[in-house]
Amino acid sequence: MKTVLIVVACVVAVVAVVVLGVGWWGSQQKIDVGDPNVAEHFKSSFVKSCVQGIDTRLSSSGQTATADQDAKFTQLCGCMADKTMAKMQQNGGVKVADIALHPEQFAQQMQESSKVCADRLGLQGN
Repeated sequence: MKTVLIVVACVVAVVAVVVLGVGWWGSQQKIDVGDPNVAEHFKSSFVKSCVQGIDTRLSSSGQTATADQDAKFTQLCGCMADKTMAKMQQNGGVKVADIALHPEQFAQQMQESSKVCADRLGLQGN
């Protein structure tokens, strides 16, 4: 019985090390927006998440966006995605772990991109 417990403990330890190793490896991978497939997926996901965030904020304040506003929000989010990808490429890619460990840097970058894109689209004050 003692031997079985030791074997089970070893198996559990090995599985835990493998899972942690794979998680660490995944967090160290860079998001390469230079690859057209990655860039397309990143932009699509970014825009979808961004527009959903805007819609959620509007609905929480009892407002709904018009079709014209939705189109502008999609343009705004697309512009922000492009600026984010350009910054990521300029820095040689970004590790997944960096996003999780330093969210303040990415939040500041998003604010800057948001302002530039909103100004470009004439959305300031709307």
